[in-house]
Amino acid sequence: MKKYVYCFVWIFVLTLFSGCSSHLPDDLPKRYPCKIKIMFKNELVTETSVSLINLDSKWDAIGVTGNNGVAEMKTQGIYSGVPEGRFKVLVSKYEITFRGDEVPPDEKMLFNTVFANAESTPLECTIEKKNNELTFEVY
Repeated sequence: MKKYVYCFVWIFVLTLFSGCSSHLPDDLPKRYPCKIKIMFKNELVTETSVSLINLDSKWDAIGVTGNNGVAEMKTQGIYSGVPEGRFKVLVSKYEITFRGDEVPPDEKMLFNTVFANAESTPLECTIEKKNNELTFEVY
């Protein structure tokens, strides 16, 4: 299960540092604003990775919840907004516990790992041709 999460983290990092030019891909579809809130135990959570895996095309989206608990989604982690379509929603956040200088830190997923895997997540959404503001509850 960790392999999926590590894969997600690497994809996120690589998309942040790739394609920093202003040139848009020729086949990049029109994108619509998308803000996502993640709730855990009836509280907004910060520093949470959110991915939208497109079920209709190759254009996925990535965001991280900020101090306000909102993730502003970007297509491929670069281009503001998200194309219209149907998406699986992946959510992950690690708690890291340091145990001293000589011992590697413990890391565990704050939420159920079902939300970090495209095959098991029950979360889905549809992005429409409008400002999209979505809230998801995880456990």
